[in-house]
Amino acid sequence: MRTRPLPLPETGLAEIREKYRALFESDMMGITVSDLDERILEANDAFLALIGYTRDDLLLGRVTWSAITPSSYATLDRRKVRELYRRSAITPFEKRYIRKDRSEVPVLVGAALMRLERPLAVSFALDITERKRLEIKKDEFIGTVSHELQTPLAVLRMQLGLLRDEVKSGARAAVVERAIGEIEEQAGRLSLLVGDLLNLARYVPPPGEARRETCDLAAVAKKVVEDARLVSGRRILFNPGKGSLVAAGHDRRIAQVVTNLLMNALRYSPESKPVTVSLAVEQGRARVAVRDQGVGIPPDKLEQIFERFYRVEHAGDYARGASGIGLYVAREIARAAGGSIGVRSAPGKGSTFTLVLPLASRPA
Repeated sequence: MRTRPLPLPETGLAEIREKYRALFESDMMGITVSDLDERILEANDAFLALIGYTRDDLLLGRVTWSAITPSSYATLDRRKVRELYRRSAITPFEKRYIRKDRSEVPVLVGAALMRLERPLAVSFALDITERKRLEIKKDEFIGTVSHELQTPLAVLRMQLGLLRDEVKSGARAAVVERAIGEIEEQAGRLSLLVGDLLNLARYVPPPGEARRETCDLAAVAKKVVEDARLVSGRRILFNPGKGSLVAAGHDRRIAQVVTNLLMNALRYSPESKPVTVSLAVEQGRARVAVRDQGVGIPPDKLEQIFERFYRVEHAGDYARGASGIGLYVAREIARAAGGSIGVRSAPGKGSTFTLVLPLASRPA
C-alpha cells in the first residue's frame, strides 16, 4: 500500500471537476476520475461510502482499482479498458467491488474517456444490491411456483387415470368418490396459486382513485368468512362489531385483502385451532383484525413478510404451497385505499394482522 499522497494531474482535472460539479457532488451515484492505469485521482463521497473508504484513504493512495476489484474481474476489466480507448465510452456492465472491510458489493459500472493532454476516465458506479436481492427472490419464487404447480398436477393425472380405469372396469362408487374429492382438493390448490399470481400482476389504482371508492366493510368481511368456511372446512369465528362500517376502498379489492389475511392465518395455524375475524372502529378508522393461534413470526421478520416472494422460514410444513405473494398484494391494495396493514406476533403464540381503513360517509 502507498503511504504518501499521489500527485494529481491538475491539467484537465480541475476542468472536469468544475464542469460536472453538480453531478460529482450529488449522492445519486459513485463517481470517480482516474488515469488509465491504477490510480483513482478523485472520487465523490457517494463512491467512497459505497466502498467503505475515507477521503484520507483516497489521498494516501490506498484506493486503487486493484485494491477494490476481485481478481476474477481482471480479464473483464482489461477488455473494458480496450473498449474505452476504442469508443471513448464503455457499455455499462455489472461487477463487484471489495469494500474496506473485505465484504463485496454488486455494482453497475460505466465510464467515458476524456481525451485531454493526459487521457482521463470519468466512471460511475451504482449499488445494485437491492436489485440482486430481488433477482434471487424471483428465482426462488419461480422454483417454488414450478414445484407447487407440478405436485397437484401430478396428483390430478394420477386420479384421472384411476377414474378412467374404474369406469372401464365398472366404476366402484367409493373409489370414484375418493378420486373426485382428491381432484377437487388439488384443483383448489391450483386455483389459490393462480389467484396469487393474478393478484401480483393486477393493477392497483393510484391512491386518489382508490380513496374515492367506498365499501360496506362488515358485509365484505362476512362474505369472505362464509366463503372461507365453505372452502376450508375450518372453524372461523366472526365478530362483526356494531352495524355496518363504510370504509374507503373498492369492495372487491378490500375483499381480496381480507381473503389474503384470512387464508394466511389458516395456512400458518393448526386445523384444531380457530381463526378469529373481528371488526371495530378505533380512533375514527375502521379496523379488521384477523387473529390465529399458529406458529407466529420472529420480531426481526415482521416487516419482511410483506415483501414480494417472502415466505416464513421457520414455518416448516405450514409454508407448503405458500407463494409469498398474498401479504404483499394485501398491503399494496390497503395503501392505495389510504389504509395500512400491521401485525403483532411472537413465535409460538400466533399472529394478529390488522387492516386499517379510513371511514367514509356513505356506501358505494
